[in-house]
Amino acid sequence: MAEKLQIRSESSELLRDQLLCLQRNLSVVETGAGPLDFRHFDWAWPLTTVPLAAVIYEQGREVTNCTNTYLQTIGFPNGFDSVQDLRKNRTYIPLVRIPTSSAEIIEQLNSHFSNLVFSYIDFAGNFRNAWSYTVGEMLDNISQHSQSSSGWLLAQYWPTREFLDLVILDRGLGFRKVYEKAYQERYTDREALKAALKGRSVKKDKERGYGIRTTKNLITGAELSGKFLMISGNSAYYADSDRELWLDLGGWQWKGAIIVCRVKRATKPVDIYRYVEG
Repeated sequence: MAEKLQIRSESSELLRDQLLCLQRNLSVVETGAGPLDFRHFDWAWPLTTVPLAAVIYEQGREVTNCTNTYLQTIGFPNGFDSVQDLRKNRTYIPLVRIPTSSAEIIEQLNSHFSNLVFSYIDFAGNFRNAWSYTVGEMLDNISQHSQSSSGWLLAQYWPTREFLDLVILDRGLGFRKVYEKAYQERYTDREALKAALKGRSVKKDKERGYGIRTTKNLITGAELSGKFLMISGNSAYYADSDRELWLDLGGWQWKGAIIVCRVKRATKPVDIYRYVEG
């Protein structure tokens, strides 16, 4: 009988600590063949949970002792994959497996996420559609460019901490291979992330692709003072209102792309207009 592999949680709200926890747990999953024991997974952040679920689902791994009621509520590890499962909830959107062929699911996800955000953030003016565009752009990137059969999403608002975490990811080509395929040029993972952040479109007939850059600028702008993290291959980029960092992931890699947005509860109206380009 194969030995159970221990999966452990991280209580810290710091994205850096959560990323380290994710790397440790995925190393356990990827190097061991036994059942995954979740008895010590007491605290579930979107960053520590969604990528783990995607890999477990992809590999068809056995999960044991998953008694955390929150994990059960959000549908871990298989997630939900139908519009009917997207029940309105005040503080979260459950773990959703997004079929890239389903425009209906993508549209519903965008609508539910926008409703959740607008429950806590007072956006100035009539710019709800602009915010929906930025989230929709990230979902569209999965369906149009990743060549993955599905993407994953989880959003959670923490009332006592007054911020909302969103994770959207896929297990597809990743930014480097997408750019290499589009332009027939060699990229490193970091170069590909830089191209995305500069707004370089992967569509040759479109000069700029503003979705990721607009989202990063909005999240980290002065009004929201949020945090933005993007991971693909062996490179990661972090930004907040004060700094930008390129993170060394060592020998660890993510197949596809992960985007993390942390939005604080706004204390004043947010004028989204000045962040939207194109």
